[in-house]
Amino acid sequence: TIQHQKMTTPDKKQIEKAKEYLRKRLSAENSMKDNLEKAMTRAAEKIVDISCKYNIPPSQFRFSADIRLQKEVDEVIRWLKERVEDLAFTLAVAGHTDEREEIIDYINRENHGKTFRQRNSIYTGRYKYELEAAVAAGIFLGKGAKEIIRNITASFSRPYSNPHIVEAMQQKGNVATRLRTGGISYGVGHSNSMYTSLKNISVFAVAEGWSRYSLIDARRNGAKGFYTFRGSSYPCNTCNAYASHMHPLSDPLPPLHLNCVCGAVFIF
Repeated sequence: TIQHQKMTTPDKKQIEKAKEYLRKRLSAENSMKDNLEKAMTRAAEKIVDISCKYNIPPSQFRFSADIRLQKEVDEVIRWLKERVEDLAFTLAVAGHTDEREEIIDYINRENHGKTFRQRNSIYTGRYKYELEAAVAAGIFLGKGAKEIIRNITASFSRPYSNPHIVEAMQQKGNVATRLRTGGISYGVGHSNSMYTSLKNISVFAVAEGWSRYSLIDARRNGAKGFYTFRGSSYPCNTCNAYASHMHPLSDPLPPLHLNCVCGAVFIF
């Protein structure tokens, strides 16, 4: 197109500026990961402490065994949901507060049938049942609160590989039976943890927020297109095919997928 013909390859100064912007974006993404882990750890600590104070017989333990317990647990999960949203939106907007509403609307748009807020609600809700399985197993085995929490946090990425759950499943009794059959948990498998799910949606939201602002700002300043570059040497056919090319503003900006560290230089 004529637009493509008018664009020229960016100079070293422009590329270095784009790289610095990418480094800041990646720093915000890493901050999201760190703060998510802290928030999920805090939620686990609160729920374990709450669970232990009700003295429910180990063989009968469920959050629903006592309506007061269930209410307190649900309140913690509500706090976690709000905390994840606040972290994601704050880091996605960062210092770009002049376009806060547009950035938040963009990262919370419907994507494959659900918005960010809807997915956050689903995943934090499922995390409750990962915790229920871990707490039930720990209490069943006579473990203390600190040890239960330690195993939960060490097993964030693979919650049902938690040593307490594995050991409890080998025992006899109601809790062991429910753990073996999955009746105590509404989770979705040994590897697809809610930590991983929440990390994926929140980190990508942060990346998209930075990308969206860069596009808004570039358009405002008269950009005609952008040039893409790889941010790592990790083998990726998608990024290889997209990088080192000139693109019109109608093309999608990086990140192109989860964990994408490609960058873009705007052409004016």
